[in-house]
Amino acid sequence: MKYYYRDCLAYIFQTDSHLVCAPRSTFFSTVTNNTINNNVPVMSLKEQEFWANLFYFIREGYPHHAVEYAEKEQKKYSTDPLVKLHLAIALGNEGKLQDCIKHFSEIKENEEYALSCYVSLVTMSKRCKNYDSIAVKQYEAKIREIRRHASDMSLYYTALCLFLCQKYEKARDYCEKALKANLLCREILSLNGWIDLMSKDENLQKKAIRYFEDPSNDEEALNLQCLMGKAKYFQICNSVTSALDKINIAVVHFPTFLPALIEKMKLQLGAQDWDQAMDTSQRCLSIERTCVDAIVFQLLYLLCKTGDRNEGKRKVDELANSLDTSEPFSAEIYARNSRLFSTLCGREQTILQKLCKLAEKALSLAPTDSRYAVNMGRILVLQDRSKEAIRHFQMTLETSDSSVTGLQGIIQCQLVQGMLSEAGTQLEFLRELEPTIGKSAELSFLSAVLARKQGAPKQQVVNLLDEAFELHSKRCQNLQLGFDYFEALNVDFIVQLVKEYLYQAPQQPPASMWLPGACRRQE
Repeated sequence: MKYYYRDCLAYIFQTDSHLVCAPRSTFFSTVTNNTINNNVPVMSLKEQEFWANLFYFIREGYPHHAVEYAEKEQKKYSTDPLVKLHLAIALGNEGKLQDCIKHFSEIKENEEYALSCYVSLVTMSKRCKNYDSIAVKQYEAKIREIRRHASDMSLYYTALCLFLCQKYEKARDYCEKALKANLLCREILSLNGWIDLMSKDENLQKKAIRYFEDPSNDEEALNLQCLMGKAKYFQICNSVTSALDKINIAVVHFPTFLPALIEKMKLQLGAQDWDQAMDTSQRCLSIERTCVDAIVFQLLYLLCKTGDRNEGKRKVDELANSLDTSEPFSAEIYARNSRLFSTLCGREQTILQKLCKLAEKALSLAPTDSRYAVNMGRILVLQDRSKEAIRHFQMTLETSDSSVTGLQGIIQCQLVQGMLSEAGTQLEFLRELEPTIGKSAELSFLSAVLARKQGAPKQQVVNLLDEAFELHSKRCQNLQLGFDYFEALNVDFIVQLVKEYLYQAPQQPPASMWLPGACRRQE
């Protein structure tokens, strides 16, 4: 066995910086299933579902849901330090640093979990503005000490924590070291696959599938994490049918596994199968009545598919209640949903008023985050409350002197209020920054509005509108149909673009313009 591992290492790790994996048949062919079973513990379906739930909800940014789920199931796994490790990460991601440290302190004396605890404590501490630098230095010293003799599973747990903290490149380093120590551990292989899927490198994403294959070549083996990984891989590759095939296997064998149904619903939306996606969302809500993603889809269905704004108002209330129950401390989720639907509701004032409360909640949870101040300002602009909006945009300048989005919001309010000279000065400043920050659709649009109000030639205005439309269209080019697509699409922005184009349209069609007979005015 010793020589087998040495040969595998020589074959797989052909470069220092990246893992290059050979076909499975090359290096798994000499290993029997018994060898693999001795190295990798087999989990029951219920256990797989438990760990996959925790992994999914922390990864997808639902830490409070993960905490509640883990605490509910903790009686069954009360002696398992891995549960406490997940709990600590979820609490840290939720912003509850003291509770997070408490859970880490309970398991950091365990040799296999010590490294992951100290690495996570450094990561969590540095999220705070005024963290204890002396304590962090002590943690880092312990990391250097423990890392010299860390086992494969110790390295794996550290990579897992870093991954769930969205430190993907650092997670890769630890995961590759763990893989060098244990080539056949399915958990390590699967985590390496997830790290590649989260990478911005398309080449790594395309090769991630290799890590989700079963190293035992056992076709009957059912691994939930690998099924979910394969589904995500095919989704990234725009192969919706193949992704649905994998998800359906998970749904059949794990009928109460909510993440599989959520992903199935999103894939059906990506395939533009709205009605099937609606059915799946109902299944999600039958398992968990506060399932945020299911309610978000149903609101999307009402606003974009059926156009039922009256029912949409009720659904926004349901969404708000769901967020208050499922993720009451997540500023990002409140902000994301208010941002998405504020551009899709056609400026329906009742809906905007309800979404404004979500944006206010996000800002109250993270008052120093300029992104949430900008989001609040934009919703106020949609409500024709430009004087209040400008105060929120100005807040971003207090935290960052070069807040481009904040300045754009201020210019938009100045144009609404007829302050053309001030808007022109700010636009000129942003235009000078373009070589550094790049062009943006919003800046070109605001320039077009200012040019029109100042009486510039029509062609100049149209050229700026064309530029704004082209820049905006590029944002959606590589996005699949889904929540992110609709947010990037920003329907309200497109409507405002169309209105500006119409300002430049002639009042009457040119005399030489040919019209079909049916369209000609009958004398």
